[in-house]
Amino acid sequence: MSSNNIKKTESLKTRIFNSKLVLIITVIIIAIILPLIFIFYFNNISPKKQDESIKKTIAVSFSPIVNLIQNITVDRANLIDITANTDPHDFEPTTEDLTKIYSSNLFIYHGQNLDNWVDKILPELKNKNIPVLKLTSKLEMQYINKDNLNNMVILNEDSLDHSQEENQEIIIDPHFWLDPVIMKNASKIIKEEIQKIDTQNNDFYEQKYTEISLKLENLDLQYQNKLAVCKTRELIVSHLAFNYLAKRYNLNFISIFGLEYEEDFSVNQLQKIADIIVLKGTKYILVEPNFDNKLTQQSATDLNIRLLPFYSLENSNDSNYIDLMQKNLETLVTVLDCN
Repeated sequence: MSSNNIKKTESLKTRIFNSKLVLIITVIIIAIILPLIFIFYFNNISPKKQDESIKKTIAVSFSPIVNLIQNITVDRANLIDITANTDPHDFEPTTEDLTKIYSSNLFIYHGQNLDNWVDKILPELKNKNIPVLKLTSKLEMQYINKDNLNNMVILNEDSLDHSQEENQEIIIDPHFWLDPVIMKNASKIIKEEIQKIDTQNNDFYEQKYTEISLKLENLDLQYQNKLAVCKTRELIVSHLAFNYLAKRYNLNFISIFGLEYEEDFSVNQLQKIADIIVLKGTKYILVEPNFDNKLTQQSATDLNIRLLPFYSLENSNDSNYIDLMQKNLETLVTVLDCN
């Protein structure tokens, strides 16, 4: 074989070897790099598809803000409503409730006249390094004179101004959630606390906070506009829960009961209700859907008064905050005879 043919053969073998080597190296690179790309993508590019096991858990001590938090977290966090379907005024946590709280990543509680049981567990929460948000410590709360908390309470701004009643014992009204403006402030505070424990979803929480904030602003505007011109600004309610609503929109609520419903109700108190109904010339008493007081119902029947539903949103059965606040507004428009 000539030297030229030998060189050509060797050159061909070299090219074939080089081609195989390139192919082998390419396969090795693909085998190493491709899995890394998938790992990077699913761990960093798409955190929205989180597994349930790595979601943050938020425990809440009172139901009225649960729907608000749901609007911020959507499906990015597990939300536990500790007092769901119970009367928050009488609630005491079970061992199961405490286990849920101690397993959470964030505990949000009210802190004023609604969940006093929380004081007993705060030391253990601190020992377990669980972040705690006392929501009312960051909000503007209203005061009520305790001397006025009997079975008939006429609300006005004077009775809410504790500075003018230094000799009377005062308590803080817990029902801040019935004021859309305060609820907007609450949503910002809650959003910021959630962002601290779940930084990878910060942008998502910011977006959802913006959305619920705009809805609350719109709700406030609806109340302002529809309640601007009314024939009366007084109405009778079953429960002393609407101070914040009254103050925000310049209304006067006459309450049959105080902060909590009472079983005992004397004939004299019933007569007092009847006298005020006649005096005010009202056609309605606003009652919460779970309200069950036979004497009040009998009084309404005797005086030809209608009982209309009005939501305090104290338990999780009142699930959609915006919707129920709009229902309350339509009821107010009817009762107050607004244009």
